[in-house]
Amino acid sequence: MIDTFLQINVDPVTLEVGVDDGYLKISIEDEQGNTQSIILEKDEVEGLIEFMEKKKQEL
Repeated sequence: MIDTFLQINVDPVTLEVGVDDGYLKISIEDEQGNTQSIILEKDEVEGLIEFMEKKKQEL
């Protein structure tokens, strides 16, 4: 990942959030080293931010 914002290591799993090639990328690596990624485009990121702002106000 080009620009990592957050990395959480909880043995044996690693969660990584960052920007790669202009997209928001969320990746999870399991204990065997297999990586699954979700890639979000700008409009999806904006929707996610709006959702998080609403939830933040509810806390």
